[in-house]
Amino acid sequence: MAKLRAAAFAMVALALIISGCIQVPENNNQTNENENQNIPIAPTTYTTQAECEQTENCECLFVMCDYIPEGKTFEETCGIGFKKGWACR
Repeated sequence: MAKLRAAAFAMVALALIISGCIQVPENNNQTNENENQNIPIAPTTYTTQAECEQTENCECLFVMCDYIPEGKTFEETCGIGFKKGWACR
């Protein structure tokens, strides 16, 4: 009896999915990818000013990103993978 009930449930679920009454997500990562498209990539930072200026061939400043506006995340404000240090101006 239990096998018959399980088979009937499976058939009903399949019919609902096929008819469109139940939607099965195709790709759960699609939402995350779209959200990350607007998040900047953090600049490359260095531990010393000299290392930054020699590697990047530019004038470097120390960046910390210590203020996060209300309603924003750290990544949205500072960029993905941000680390405080010396970066090109």
